[in-house]
Amino acid sequence: MLSFACSIEALLSYLCNMTIVYAALNLSYATIRIQISLTAYFTSTTHGTTYTVNSRTMPSYLLIFMLGLLTACSSNPAKKSSNSLSKSSSLYQELEKSPLPKHLPIPVEGLSRKQLVDTWGNARSQGRSHEGIDIMAKRGTPVLSATNGFISKITNYGGGGNAITIVGYALSQHYYAHLDRFGSYKVGDTVKVGDVLGYVGSTGNASTPHLHYGIYLYPNRIATNPYPYLR
Repeated sequence: MLSFACSIEALLSYLCNMTIVYAALNLSYATIRIQISLTAYFTSTTHGTTYTVNSRTMPSYLLIFMLGLLTACSSNPAKKSSNSLSKSSSLYQELEKSPLPKHLPIPVEGLSRKQLVDTWGNARSQGRSHEGIDIMAKRGTPVLSATNGFISKITNYGGGGNAITIVGYALSQHYYAHLDRFGSYKVGDTVKVGDVLGYVGSTGNASTPHLHYGIYLYPNRIATNPYPYLR
């Protein structure tokens, strides 16, 4: 039965793929045919209205059927978001139970604590205040994870440019922004303290190379000043 089911699944997959190829090759031609051939003639009978369809309309109906099949074949089923781990996973439970340390390692390679400047709360455009610390460094300097955890989000748009978010101890979120490029990670991967997440850059709204590092506390994602944690 398993072999038969697999054969049927393979056949359906093949038919779907062939339909996709056929539709792609004939889409322009079909569009013109729709405009020309959709014609119907109506005749009245004593029992109601009878519809007589001209033979030239058949290609259009076949096209509509083909496009419907194409949609069914090419649509991917909805997947659960991979932005978070299952609450039943051992890693999630471990992070949930582990308190956020009072002191975290500096998330930029080669810098000392004395080189840090507290930029929390500084004024930003549009009346915003700075929710993090800017750590100045040369472009290409490795950006290191300040906590164990897992990658919940990777983005390459907006003011943060290339940015990565790590869920760490006590389910706190650690935000690393303006990266020049990313390390070899994807959403859902686990990381440890010191792992290279990316490299210092100036993507997004940054004018000079630096790392924007932010900490957001669980459960309401409340921004907190990272500077005291790095001192």
